[in-house]
Amino acid sequence: MLITNEIGRKSFRDVFESNLDISDNIKIATGYIGASEIIRYEEKLCEISKNGGIVQIIHGMGGVEGLREKLYNNLTKLDNNLMKSNINNRVFIHRTHYHGKMYITGNSDISNVFLGSSNFSMYGFGRNIELNHCYNDANSFKHASEFFDRLKNNSHSIDKIKLPDRNKQKLKTRKFHNFDKSVFSNPPDQRVKIKVTNASNLNLFLSKGRLDRSNNIYTPRPFFEVEITIGSDDLPGIRRYLRNQKDPEEFDAVTDLGTTFKVKFKRKTSGKSDARTLHSTGIDFMSSGREDGGRKQLGLYIKGKLMKLGLLNFGDPVTDDVLIEYGKNHLDMYFLDDKIIYLKF
Repeated sequence: MLITNEIGRKSFRDVFESNLDISDNIKIATGYIGASEIIRYEEKLCEISKNGGIVQIIHGMGGVEGLREKLYNNLTKLDNNLMKSNINNRVFIHRTHYHGKMYITGNSDISNVFLGSSNFSMYGFGRNIELNHCYNDANSFKHASEFFDRLKNNSHSIDKIKLPDRNKQKLKTRKFHNFDKSVFSNPPDQRVKIKVTNASNLNLFLSKGRLDRSNNIYTPRPFFEVEITIGSDDLPGIRRYLRNQKDPEEFDAVTDLGTTFKVKFKRKTSGKSDARTLHSTGIDFMSSGREDGGRKQLGLYIKGKLMKLGLLNFGDPVTDDVLIEYGKNHLDMYFLDDKIIYLKF
C-alpha cells in the first residue's frame, strides 16, 4: 500500500492514527520530529506504555544539528512520562547523521512497517506530498526491528546527551591584516595528506563524543571540529619546524582565503605520563585558541570549501569520493618567521 498525502487520498496521518489505535507496540525513527506531533500524540503514546506496550522514538538529526528549545522540552517531557511506566520506553537522540523515516507498529495479531519519506511532523503527516509504503510480512518486520535496534545502539537517551546549540552553528572568521597571497606561488614547505576515516580526522563529529563521567552525559563533537593526524611519511618534514618538547607547538595560521586563526601541533599519546616529545610521537594538527569557535576554525576552513562547491552538506561525512571530486586530498603548509603558517587546501 502506498501513502502519498495527495488530495482526495488518505494522508499518512490517517494511516498512522488508525495503526496507533490498534497498536500495543510502536517504534519511530525519523530524521526530524515536530513539536506539534509530540504534543498531539503524547497522551496516546503514554497510554500504550502504561498498558504494558513498547514505545520508543529516535530523533535522527538532533545529535548533529541540535534541537529547538520547544521541541527539546516536549521530547524531554514525553521521555519522563514514558519512563514512569517502563524504563525501556524512551526518547533517543541518534549520535550521527540518520535521515531515514521508519515506523513500526503492531499488536499480537498484526505488525506493520512503514518506510518512506514522512518525518514525524505536520509536514510529513499531511502538508507535503510524501511517498511511504506499508509492509506487513514477517521478514520485513524482522529486518526493520533489527535495524531499529542498531540505530538505538548508536543513540543516547535524551537525558544523556548534551546537544549542540543551534544558535552557535555559524562561526565568525577573522581576516589577516597583512595577507600576502604571493606566498602560495612557491612550493609548500610540507604537504600533509588528509586521511578519510569513519570517526576521526575530518569526521571527528561521528565519534562517540566526550563523556562527562560525573553525570555520564555525552557531548557530541561539533561538525566543524577536526583533527588531522599527520602520517609517518609527513612526520620528518613537519618536525623540522617543531621544537623537541612535550607541549604543543602553536602558530598563527593564515589561509589562502585570507582568514586567520590559531593552530597547534599536538603529541599523539595515551596520557600525560607519556614522556615522549613532538619529535618522537605521532602528531595531531588542529585549530585552537579562545576566538569564536577556536577548535572548529580549521574544520570551517576545509569543510567550508567543500560545502561552498556543493560537495558536502552540513552533517554529512567527508569521504574519499568527496575529496576526489574536489581534486585534492592534502593540505599545503608554508612555514614563515614569527610563528606564522600559511595553509592552502
